Amino acid sequence: NPQQDPYWSQSNLGIQQAQSEWTQYGITIDVHVFDLFDKDSFHTTAQEAIASKPDGMVIAPIFYHEALPVFDLLKTEQIPYVLFNTNIPEASPLSFIGQNLYQSGKVAAQLLHFGQDAAGTLAVLHIDEDIQDSLHLLEKEKGFREYFSSNGKAKFEVVALNLNPKDSAFEQQLSELLSKDNLKGIFVSTSKGSAVAASFLEKYGKKHIRLIGYDLLDENLKYLKSGTIDFLIHQNPKRQAFLGISHLVNHLMFKKSTPQQELFPLEVITEQNLGSYLNSGLH
Repeated sequence: NPQQDPYWSQSNLGIQQAQSEWTQYGITIDVHVFDLFDKDSFHTTAQEAIASKPDGMVIAPIFYHEALPVFDLLKTEQIPYVLFNTNIPEASPLSFIGQNLYQSGKVAAQLLHFGQDAAGTLAVLHIDEDIQDSLHLLEKEKGFREYFSSNGKAKFEVVALNLNPKDSAFEQQLSELLSKDNLKGIFVSTSKGSAVAASFLEKYGKKHIRLIGYDLLDENLKYLKSGTIDFLIHQNPKRQAFLGISHLVNHLMFKKSTPQQELFPLEVITEQNLGSYLNSGLH
């Protein structure tokens, strides 16, 4: 549901762009939205979409375990499908559009490591997510940890926190983390969570702690411009959704081969290059 998260609102803009471009070819795009915080909603919505007997489907499978039986049903019904945002290798989709999330975590780790010579703690924050069912976030954390373990940088302790803003202990957990004298940096695994973490850094006067987040959401841009967020890794959700639909249409209508994977570059946005990036129209 794009109304629940500005990240998915950008994905929805990509769907609207695809609708505008492909309508003239007789393509109809039916959008089935599910509740981002309800796994049952994903399963129910997927069943409804399949029951409508589409020629193909484009899916953001953010709930790993719930998505697996959906893929089995799609294969049984012989409905081709494309994945975006989250890659599930055993799904064997027609195509996947997104980023190498494992490598994305490594990039975030390197950004936090630059200029950090003294030993300290680095935090990975998963905010408002069911981390055990979110393969895409686990891949980011895995890459982050691998950077430090494989490069012999054991002097940095990596801690991961799963935080729920609706939990009464949420603010206390963040306060305890920020009170650590040796906290050198924070990596937030989601775009919406990036602004949440930034707001707490400002609230507790900890803007000197390096913060890496995701995506060019309005709230994130505000904190990037103020210097609270140091780097944003842009995932380009609008283009992910647009290309997912376009690849499927090209396969169905024009019998064109589709790339098995279309991995977007890991674009690092700073306060200094933000203006040139926004003016380029690439986002």
